[in-house]
Amino acid sequence: MVIFISHPGDKFRLGDFLKESLADTSWTSFRAAIAFAKRSGTKHVKDALADFTKRASVNITVGIDSGGTSAEGLLDLIQSVRPKGDLWIFHNENSSTFHPKIFLFKNSKIADLVVGSGNLTEGGLYTNYEAGIRLKLNLDDPDDRLLIKSIEASLNEWSTAHPTTCVALNESLLKGLVKSQKVLPEILTRETEESGVLSTAKSKYPQKKHVFGTAKVQKAPKVLTTFKTPKWLKKFISQAKKTGVTGGSVGARTFLMTLQNTDVGIGKKTPGASGRSPEIFIPIGAVDADPAFWGWPDLFTIDKKWSLKHAKWISGKGASSRRSNRPLDKMDRNGARFRTEAGATVKATIWYNPDKVDLRIRNKRLRAAGNVDDILMLGMAPTGAPYDYTFGVVRPSDHRFAQLNAACSKKVAANSKKRYGYI
Repeated sequence: MVIFISHPGDKFRLGDFLKESLADTSWTSFRAAIAFAKRSGTKHVKDALADFTKRASVNITVGIDSGGTSAEGLLDLIQSVRPKGDLWIFHNENSSTFHPKIFLFKNSKIADLVVGSGNLTEGGLYTNYEAGIRLKLNLDDPDDRLLIKSIEASLNEWSTAHPTTCVALNESLLKGLVKSQKVLPEILTRETEESGVLSTAKSKYPQKKHVFGTAKVQKAPKVLTTFKTPKWLKKFISQAKKTGVTGGSVGARTFLMTLQNTDVGIGKKTPGASGRSPEIFIPIGAVDADPAFWGWPDLFTIDKKWSLKHAKWISGKGASSRRSNRPLDKMDRNGARFRTEAGATVKATIWYNPDKVDLRIRNKRLRAAGNVDDILMLGMAPTGAPYDYTFGVVRPSDHRFAQLNAACSKKVAANSKKRYGYI
C-alpha cells in the first residue's frame, strides 16, 4: 500500500506516523537515516523512543552538515537510545551533504516505511511544507522483500563505522563535537541563523509592495516531557549566554578587521624598494579572542626547516609580553580555502610568524582585494562546505559599512589604526 503524506495540512503527518509506530508493540526494529535533528523534533518522540528501545532494536544515523543538527537534539537521542540501541553520526568533510530522510519499522512479516523530505525537527515532523511517501510492505512478497533489501543496504552503509565518514555517537563524542563547534547548542544555532547585521541589514533595493504575507498552518501537538542536560553542556551554554554571539570565543562566526597599509596592494611601494609581502596581517589578540575560528593551533604544523634556521635568532631577541608562552616555531596552515564574493574558491596559507607574533594570510589575490580603511570580512564556513571561510571586503560606500565598522571595537595598539571584532 502506498500513501502520500503532505504537510502541514494532512491530519496524519510524519510526527503522527512516528509516535503511532513507536507505540506499536508488534514492531521488532526501527531504523532511520536523518539529515537534521533538533530538540524541537526530538521532544515529540523522545519518551516513546526510549520505551521502544527497551523492547526492540533501534539503529539511527544523523547528519551534522550545514548547522542543521543541534547538541540538544543529539543529546535527546543518546538518552533515549543508548546504550542498548545504536546511534551514528555521518559526515563527509568534502562538499557532499548527508541528506536522507528514511524511517523504517519492521518485523518478520511486514514493514512500514516513510521516505520524504521531513527531518527530525518540529517543522519536519509537523509544520513545514513537506512531502513523503509511506509504503506498507509485505515481506512474503518478493518485490517488497527486494525493495526492503535495497533500502537496508543503504542504511547499513550509513551505520557502519568508517574512519572518515561514520562514527558511533555517545556523550563523549558529542562533547568533542560541541567543543570543536561541529555541533552547536541551540542558543547558538538560532543566533547565528537569525541575528547579526548580515541577516538584518535592509536590502539596497527595498520592495515598494509586499509580495508575500503570512498564512496560518496546522500547529504541532503540545508535548510534556523532561530533559536532562549534563554539566559540561550547561557550562558551554552558560558561557555562550555570557559572551554572546557578538563578543566572545563561543559562537563567533564572522571576523571583521579594518585594512591598513600592511594588508593591501601588491608590488613595490617605491621604485627600488623591496616588494610588499602578499599577506594580510591578523593581530595575535584577534587569534586569542577566538582560536577555534582560525583552527589555532590544531590545524597548524611546524615548518621545521624554517624554525631550525631562525630559532637562535628569535630566542636571542628576548621574550616580549607578546612572545611569552607562545611558540618559537613558524607554523603553517596550508591550503585554507576562501570563497570570494564572486563565488571562486582561493587557496591560501595562513601562517604564524614567531618573530612578529601574528598570523598572516598569504595570497596575492586576497591581499589585492581591498584598500586602506576597507573592512575585511571573513565568515567561518558551515560544516560540510567545500571551503573554510567566506572572504569579502566592505567599502565605505557599502550600506553595511557603518554597522560593521562599529563592530570593529578592539584596537590592536594605542598607536595603530587597525581594529577588529567578531560578530
